[in-house]
Amino acid sequence: MTIAPTSPPVLDIAFATISQFDQNPAFFDKDDQAPITWWSDGQQIYWRDHEISADPASFVCFNRSFAKDQRHCFMRNTRLAGADVESFKALNACYSVDRRYAWTLGGRFEPTDIQSFEVCDAGLNLRRNRTIYPFHDGSTQQGLRQIPSGYARDAQQVYVYDFWGKTKLVKSADATSFVSNGDSIYGRDRSQVFYIQKPLKGCDPQSWQLLDLDEGFSRDARHIYRNEKRWPEADADSFTLQELQLDDGAPMKYPRDKNSFFLNTGARVTLQELKQNLD
Repeated sequence: MTIAPTSPPVLDIAFATISQFDQNPAFFDKDDQAPITWWSDGQQIYWRDHEISADPASFVCFNRSFAKDQRHCFMRNTRLAGADVESFKALNACYSVDRRYAWTLGGRFEPTDIQSFEVCDAGLNLRRNRTIYPFHDGSTQQGLRQIPSGYARDAQQVYVYDFWGKTKLVKSADATSFVSNGDSIYGRDRSQVFYIQKPLKGCDPQSWQLLDLDEGFSRDARHIYRNEKRWPEADADSFTLQELQLDDGAPMKYPRDKNSFFLNTGARVTLQELKQNLD
């Protein structure tokens, strides 16, 4: 998987409005459903509201974060020291590589085997990624939060970047059988299920299924999990998320099974106690 390089869009934007980047509808990319990142005014290259010291004639961008010209490679508004321009490419929205190294927004790292290094998903976090962008003219646009995150692997190791800190090893994962769930949060191999880099204790990967990505619930044949934590009290067969309006706000999903509701800690609670806990 690789991303084809493209030229940045040329925008006729008043320079004084660049400081209002996030509030200007002229910077919204309807195809990407988010504000643009790389762009040009015909003479200068920009990443959002930052001027980039790049050659406009040879400049190409791969995705929202990575780009290069004939001499340098870039990650957002930072020039990548030591990157090989000729072999540099982006694999998805999260990972880029050259002949030796890999990069995420967490920085450069050296895979165990760069020749077999590959990404496992599209490199975007799909949890709670829907949003509304407000603009200074009073208009709004429904869009997506484009958060680089995801799994990669080589012949020996599995890697994950979760938009916090550096790229991490999924230490106990079997690289030969590992697959991402496609949401950049969950993955599994022949014997385990993972939430980012943490294994779900006692989880059977053959019967595992995601119940609600935004709320972080999944299950196997016997257990309910919230993110990486197992809820030992929850009955897997009757577990559900019930939508209720318990206050003046919008309806929300509340976990329950046939016996009771649950707090976010996994502790059982009655409906009355749940209401009291919101007060």
